[in-house]
Amino acid sequence: METVLPPSAGQRPTRVRWLIFALACGSSFTLYLHRYTWGFVKADVREEFGWSEVQLGWLDSLFTVSYGFGQIPSGILCDWFGPHGLLGSIIVAWSLSMGLVALAGSYSTMILARLLFGAGQAGCYPTLNKVSKLWFPASVRTSVQGWIATFFGRGGGAVSFVLFGTVLRGWLGFSWRESLAVLVGLGILFGIAFMLLFRNRPEDHPWSNEAEKDLVSEGDPDVAGATRSRLPWSMLLRSGNMWIFFLQQFTSAFADTIYVYWIPLFLLTVKGADVKAAGWMAAIPLVGGAVGGMLGGVLQSQWIARTGNRRWSRSLVGMIGKLLATVFMFVSLGFDSAVIIVSIFFLVKFFGDWSQPAVWGTVTDVAGKNAASVFAAVNTVGSVAGFLAGPVMGAIILGYSSTSIVEAEPLAAQPVVQDVERGIWRVQFDDAQNKNVVPGSLRFVLRDGANAAWSFEVSENNEFQPVDPAAGVPAGLDPIRCRFDAIRGRIKLAWSEQPAVYQLDADYTFREYGSGWNALFIILGLIYLVSSVSWLFVDCTKTLADQEEQDVG
Repeated sequence: METVLPPSAGQRPTRVRWLIFALACGSSFTLYLHRYTWGFVKADVREEFGWSEVQLGWLDSLFTVSYGFGQIPSGILCDWFGPHGLLGSIIVAWSLSMGLVALAGSYSTMILARLLFGAGQAGCYPTLNKVSKLWFPASVRTSVQGWIATFFGRGGGAVSFVLFGTVLRGWLGFSWRESLAVLVGLGILFGIAFMLLFRNRPEDHPWSNEAEKDLVSEGDPDVAGATRSRLPWSMLLRSGNMWIFFLQQFTSAFADTIYVYWIPLFLLTVKGADVKAAGWMAAIPLVGGAVGGMLGGVLQSQWIARTGNRRWSRSLVGMIGKLLATVFMFVSLGFDSAVIIVSIFFLVKFFGDWSQPAVWGTVTDVAGKNAASVFAAVNTVGSVAGFLAGPVMGAIILGYSSTSIVEAEPLAAQPVVQDVERGIWRVQFDDAQNKNVVPGSLRFVLRDGANAAWSFEVSENNEFQPVDPAAGVPAGLDPIRCRFDAIRGRIKLAWSEQPAVYQLDADYTFREYGSGWNALFIILGLIYLVSSVSWLFVDCTKTLADQEEQDVG
C-alpha cells in the first residue's frame, strides 16, 4: 500500500511567523509609547487650563475605566472574527483618540478623549495573546510572549519618557500638541502597515507555506481555531483555578500601578528631583521590567523543554519572581538616595515582570481556542486593581504623612518674565524651605513698594481669590491666570501690564510625605508576597476544557 505524504513533506518552513513577531512587538511597543506620554501631557494641560490635581486624577481613572470595560468585548470579537482587522483598526483608533487630546479645548472634551483612548487600547493585549497562540509553536511560545508583552511593552513605556520629553519637547522644542501629532502620525502609519502585512493564521498568509503551518500547529490542535470560537463564561466562573489566577493578577496589577503614575511624583515630592531628572529616573524601573520579562519567558521555555513539567515551570518562575520583588522592595527602605532607590526598583520590576510571560503562557494553556476572551477576563481583573490602586495608594500616603503649619513666611521673587504669546507678564515666587503645600491651605499677602497690602487665598481648585472682595486687586493683576504649584511651593502671578516690585508673605500648611511613602512601599511588598504565594496554586494544566468535562460528568 502506497504511503501518502503530507503536502509539507520535504518543504522547509517559511519564516513569516517572524514578520508577525515584529508586528506584534511593534504593537506592544506603540501601545505603551502612546500610553505613557500622558505623564508629561498632564503637566502641560495643568499649566494651560489650570485644572486641579483632582481633575487630572479623574482623567487618569477614566482611562482605566474604559480600558477595563473594553477588555471582554474586545476578547470576544477577537475570538470570533480573528485578530487581523481588529488589532489593525484599534491601533489607528487609539492613535486618533490621542490626537483628540491635542485638540481638546475643554474639560469635557478631554474626558471624551481619555475614554476613547482607553477603549481603543483595551483590545491590544487580549488580541496579541491570541496572535502568539496562532503563529508560534508551543516550544517557543512563552519566550515569544516575554518579548512581546514585557520587553517591547515596558520598553515602549521607557522610550516614551525620552522621546516625548527629552527629544520632541526638549531638543526639538515642539509644543506638547505638536509632539502628540508626531506620535499620532507614527501610530496611524504602523496601524496601516499592520493591516497590510498581518493575517490571522499561517494558512491565510500568501507568503507562508504548508510546512510553516504544520510547524506552528504541531501538538496544539487549538491553533486551527482562529475565528468562530466562543467562551462559555459560566464555565470560566466555576473554575477555582481561574479564581486563584484572578487573585494573582489583581495583586500584581495593583502593585504595578506605582510605576505608571506614582514614581515620578515620588521623585518630585519626596526626593526634590527636577522634571528632567525625574523623567530618566522614572524610566529605570521600566527598563528592568522589560529585560526581566524577556528573560523570564526564555527561562520558562528552557525549564519546560528540560523537565517536561509545564505546570511547575510556570508556577515556580512566577512565584520566585514575585518573592524576589518582595525582598528588594523592602531593601529599598534602607536608602535615601533617589538614584539608589530607583536602581533597586529596577530589580523589583525586573523580578516582578519576569513572571509576566507566565501569565500569558498560563492563559494560552488553559484557554484553548478562546485565548483572547480568557486573557480579556484576566486583564479586566487587572484593570479593576488599577482603578482601585490610585485612591488607595493616595490614601495610604496621606494617612501616614505628617503636616506642619507655617505663618508669614516671606517668599523670594524671581525676575519678571514676559509671555508675548498670551500678552501677560509673570512673576514667580519660590519657597526655598518647604514644598508639598496642602491644597486649599495657602493664604498670602501681597505688598507693593508703598506697603499697600492685598490678601488672597488659593482654593483646592487653584483659584486665586481676594480675601476681601471689596478691597479689589492690585492694578494689572489677573487672578484668573495666576497659578500655584503645590508640589514645588511656587506661586506664579500673572499681570496684564509690567508689574512694579512686590513682596509676598505666605501662610500655609505643608506635608512631609516621607513616612507615607515608606508605609506604601511596605504594603506593596506584602502585596507582592501574596502574589508570589498565589502562584503555588495556579495550575496551567487544568484547562477550561477539563472544567467543561467535569461539569458534564
